[in-house]
Amino acid sequence: TSDFLTRPIPVERFGLIYASAQKNLGVAGLCLVIVREDLLRPPRRGLPSAFSYQVQAMQQSRFNTPPTFALYVAGLMLRWIIRQGGLTLMAARAREKSRRLYECLDSHDFYRCPQVAADRSTINVCFQLENPGLLDDFFHHAARNGLHDLQGHSAVGGVRASLYNAVEMTAVERLVRFMNDFAHHHG
Repeated sequence: TSDFLTRPIPVERFGLIYASAQKNLGVAGLCLVIVREDLLRPPRRGLPSAFSYQVQAMQQSRFNTPPTFALYVAGLMLRWIIRQGGLTLMAARAREKSRRLYECLDSHDFYRCPQVAADRSTINVCFQLENPGLLDDFFHHAARNGLHDLQGHSAVGGVRASLYNAVEMTAVERLVRFMNDFAHHHG
């Protein structure tokens, strides 16, 4: 769900889209489901009604008490995205932010980005340091420079810079400056 609402998607191509709302749509605790009407069927015998998309659709997503605060925040986020220029502009911003960061990574032997260019994410930029022994130092100095939560996924380690919609280009530029300085002092 990291790239949800960061670019237009052809909704008509899918029978069902399921996305959790954290990151670009609001706070955790809300899931968004878009279901093509021909897939709304009566629930299988034994399936609790709350898990039936047909029942949820008939009840206008109010079969259970909805998470009102999460819905409120999602509404604010959707209005913000529209005011910013919509998903087309969000996609252009994501491409530019990630381009700037990948350009930094590709210009150093100090950093290693394992993904081939065609497979790189515009939202989660993952990379390693050539010397993994410097990771703790990297995170420590990054935090001292106001750059937090850069630790990679627990399964793969390394560094992960998440460039969600609300991340401004100035934050990416600050990260790039830090990375250039760190590579210069430790490379």
